[in-house]
Amino acid sequence: MALKKEAIFAGTFDPFTLGHLAVVKQALKTFNKVIILLAINDKKKPTYSLKERKKFIELSTKGLKGVVIDYTDGYVVDYAKKHCINILIRGIRNEKDYEYEAKMSKINQKLAPDIMTVAINATARYRDISSSKVKALKQKGEDLSPYVAKTIIKYL
Repeated sequence: MALKKEAIFAGTFDPFTLGHLAVVKQALKTFNKVIILLAINDKKKPTYSLKERKKFIELSTKGLKGVVIDYTDGYVVDYAKKHCINILIRGIRNEKDYEYEAKMSKINQKLAPDIMTVAINATARYRDISSSKVKALKQKGEDLSPYVAKTIIKYL
């Protein structure tokens, strides 16, 4: 019997970018199922509503087998424990991301020792993409097609 391999890729995804999509596609090479988990963080004030962000992810990942979209307003590790998933996926673009994710992984290990963080390095093509950059470019009226799925541009 094959192991059921599931992982969680959590974030605010405000909005979901091609960089996020690349991480999901990489994760699907190893995991049968990737849960894209919209993490609701009271400290962050997203530009787009939860419903909009979910729609952006649905449109961006359409046709990808093994993708599930969900949300949580609690700790990601608590969601993982509740759903018996012991892998968290994190995308790493640069040293700053690495340092932040290493700290988060350490905290998560204290909260849930059985849960492991797997880092996926961004390819050069997506290393400079961030949701903040997308929003800034949108405000300037720039072309967003190099940064987000074409299916969501009209909604941004």
